[in-house]
Amino acid sequence: MLRLPPETMRYLTIGAEFIGIFLAVFLLGYWLDQRVGYEPLFTILGMIAGFAGAMYRLLRTAREYEDHRRREKDASERRREGSLDEGQGRDNET
Repeated sequence: MLRLPPETMRYLTIGAEFIGIFLAVFLLGYWLDQRVGYEPLFTILGMIAGFAGAMYRLLRTAREYEDHRRREKDASERRREGSLDEGQGRDNET
């Protein structure tokens, strides 16, 4: 079975969420047009709202991912600095 790296899965999930949100709101607008009779109105509003909602979710996910990467980088730097400090302490003892 094909195993994809975690980064690839993350991007595929983001893309699927974007398409899912857009299509769900678009189809809701289309359905409302069919029920009410305002042929293009709710479809167009659904497209606009779907795109806005999908972009909001995309940007929010990107911000969360960037914050996570920044925290990991800071923790890695602190660990590295801590190991350097321990190594210098040993040199002074001998």
